[in-house]
Amino acid sequence: MTDDKHEEQPFVTINRQTDPLREGTSVNKEESEPLREPELPSAFSSGYTPPPVKPRKTSAVLAVLCGILAVLFNLLVVTLPLGIILGITAFGSGLIARRSHRRSAGLVLSLFSFLIAGVWLASALVPLTVDPTIKVGLRLP
Repeated sequence: MTDDKHEEQPFVTINRQTDPLREGTSVNKEESEPLREPELPSAFSSGYTPPPVKPRKTSAVLAVLCGILAVLFNLLVVTLPLGIILGITAFGSGLIARRSHRRSAGLVLSLFSFLIAGVWLASALVPLTVDPTIKVGLRLP
């Protein structure tokens, strides 16, 4: 036995006034709409602000990585040109990292790689300029 008084009704009857200027509408018309659940507060309406996103330190990581590779490549004479190129890259990204993130490890490593390259170049050029028995020169026509 069902009692109609205690049964929940899925629809509610409301009176809605519509615009009388529109065709085919009446001023008082009964319509039934389904019940809607109340909206839950969202993150935008509650005043909650998410924590700030930390900027990535890719320039600092790139400077350190290129600095380490530049030092390793400058230790070998054969890979000295590649070490100089990596040292220049580490120096540039190290300057950017120094300005934006206050990180200077890549900058120090690139300067150390330039010191190693300078020692290699000096050890090759000093004997050429000092020793009179070694003749390296260009003949111009």
